[in-house]
Amino acid sequence: MDKQLEHSIIKTLAYFDYFNHALTREELFRFLWQPPNFSYEKFLEELARGDAKSIDSKYGYYFLSGREQIVAIRRQKTADNDYKHKITKRAAKKIRWVPFARAMLVCNNTSSEMADRTSDIDVVIIVKHGHMWTARLLVTLWLSLFGLRRNKKRTVNRICLSFYVSDSRLNLADLVITEPDIGFMYWIVQFVAVYDPASLHTDILRQNQWIKKYIPNAFVANAMGERFKVEEDYLATLWKKFWQRAWGGAYGQLVEQQTRAMQRAKMKRNLHSVQDEPDTRVVINDEVLKFHEQDRRMQYKEEWEKKLVFRV
Repeated sequence: MDKQLEHSIIKTLAYFDYFNHALTREELFRFLWQPPNFSYEKFLEELARGDAKSIDSKYGYYFLSGREQIVAIRRQKTADNDYKHKITKRAAKKIRWVPFARAMLVCNNTSSEMADRTSDIDVVIIVKHGHMWTARLLVTLWLSLFGLRRNKKRTVNRICLSFYVSDSRLNLADLVITEPDIGFMYWIVQFVAVYDPASLHTDILRQNQWIKKYIPNAFVANAMGERFKVEEDYLATLWKKFWQRAWGGAYGQLVEQQTRAMQRAKMKRNLHSVQDEPDTRVVINDEVLKFHEQDRRMQYKEEWEKKLVFRV
């Protein structure tokens, strides 16, 4: 096997190994870390040689040698995640009624079908510029009303609303926490659009081309199966347009100011938050609301580098 490709494969598998995540050959090509400029066909030819000591495969999944057990974990979790997708679809059907909510994307382990049975469901909500706080309040209340939102007492299979971004702020480069921020980059390229009538997921990929330096093959929309995608609804669209028009002018700005003040006051009372730290674990402004108090990106990078010490 070409040595540069072999090193790229090992680096890629080493990252996903942390999550017990074996990859199909299609996924492996898509997520290759700083690979040579090979076509998919050339990649398959090199992969078929099977002469790389640190790389192994079983049932069509690839993993680091000696880690065969993660194939069974991957297959089981893929089956378990079907129920989470159904819940995600229910939530997206509610989100499409919320004024100023433009898209809902699934992220983290749920988007890669590697979530635990007892985990929540992480999503990214894209909102209309200038209405961040109004949209967040409405999304929170609406999903809470239907028992879909995660809270302190109930987390299993509930929607975790920890990341909101404005449709005018889809370039996420300034949220990196280290260099290279491998966890953050893989997080972005694994987004799955569930409700996205304006194709904002495509805009995210286009505006985050800086990731191509590391993961050049990943810039294809990761489409959810058709049975899980949520399209626009006629009545929901009429409802949203009415309220967006009613709150689109000076009165809407007053509503935005009031909802901002109310929510910021509540956030400031959270004495255990890292919101005042000079990093990007928690970001609170009118364009991005990121509440990753337990941000593990530094840990992911450190563990990844440890795995590479004796393999590359």
